[in-house]
Amino acid sequence: MPRKKSVASSSGKLSFQDKLKMINKLAGGDVAHDLTQENPTDVYDWIPTSSTWLDAIVCRGKKAGIPVGRITELAGLSGTGKSYMAAQISGNAQRKGYNVYYFDSESAISSEFLEKCGCILEEQNLASEHGDFVYIQAQNVEFVLETIEAMGIEMTAKMDTGNNVSACSLHADEFEINGKIVKWSLNGKSYRHPLKRMVKLVKPVEERPVIEIDVKFLNMIYKVEVSLDTRNSIPFLANRDLMKRANLMINPARKFMLTNISNDRISITKDEE
Repeated sequence: MPRKKSVASSSGKLSFQDKLKMINKLAGGDVAHDLTQENPTDVYDWIPTSSTWLDAIVCRGKKAGIPVGRITELAGLSGTGKSYMAAQISGNAQRKGYNVYYFDSESAISSEFLEKCGCILEEQNLASEHGDFVYIQAQNVEFVLETIEAMGIEMTAKMDTGNNVSACSLHADEFEINGKIVKWSLNGKSYRHPLKRMVKLVKPVEERPVIEIDVKFLNMIYKVEVSLDTRNSIPFLANRDLMKRANLMINPARKFMLTNISNDRISITKDEE
């Protein structure tokens, strides 16, 4: 049944459509939806896993598989076939016309293995009904660079799973401590913040002032304690505490990725008609 058109009342309440627009504007994208019109989580296609039994139990009454448009995680102990199944799903996705972007965080997948699992590695021409297979190798699994915004300035951040210090680190052009106030500058702008405490480092051996600032990351704003340094390197170094608060994954092997999915990850897109 179609939703009745809502309008702003005389009491100043927002209409339903205005609420959607407000949320989407704050999020910077289409995240709020009217489910009476179209549900973005509805599944319209499935990718077989190559296991008829598994395909059948994923969605009762259907020969289904991996739902397109949703995040699917393959979890299991070492040697239980996660990579094997991920490769088979990739090949099946290609045969349905999807492009496959395969992220290999361990740099352990061979071309022979992928081909035996059914993946099509050759570049497809425009007339082909099969999708392309794009292999992406992780250059460094200890950290990943991502964009972060601090003090209204967009900068590069280093997300380091080995960084278990009590505060993040922020590069400053220079800083000066006057009693309980820290004066510092960044990109030609000057700032003043209360001194929270001093932090001692073992390597390099030095003492740094700690202040609290607002950090915007993945459309969320966090109050973060940062120690100031004048090293001319990565502008912002995030510690484990910030990564946990941002709901970023840190696994026991100290491999870190900006994703909620484990080692075997598949990102699938379909060509426009």
